Order: sequence, then C-alpha cells, then structure tokens
Amino acid sequence: EEEETQGGGEYQDEDDEPIQKLIEPFTKEQIASLLCEAASKHRDVADRIRKIADGDASHRKIFVHGLGWDT
Repeated sequence: EEEETQGGGEYQDEDDEPIQKLIEPFTKEQIASLLCEAASKHRDVADRIRKIADGDASHRKIFVHGLGWDT
C-alpha cells in the first residue's frame, strides 16, 4: 500500500526512502536525463516542466551581439 507524503505529492512504500532523499546525490545530468525520460512518457510531467519554464524570466531573455543593454 502506497502513501502520499508531504513533499509535493511523492509516493512511497513504508520501507522506501522518500524520492527527494534518493535523488539528492544525483548529478544535474542524471536528473535532467530522468526528467526527459519521464516527460517523454508522461504528458503531465512535460506540461509541468513547461509551466515552470514559462514562469522563469531566464527562458525569455536573449542576447544579441552588438546591441546595447538599453535597446
């Protein structure tokens, strides 16, 4: 029987460590790979990633060489 934990809707068995604890030592590349795989298999994961990215201003900035910063 699985239970929902406080950490953002994670599921775990009684004997298993929470997912957040398991992924803490992972590299950025490992986490990105897992997210890409999950997003390709689960539309809701892909939608959530896009929603977070859309809210981040760094995804909307571009640099054009030769233009001043005040342009």
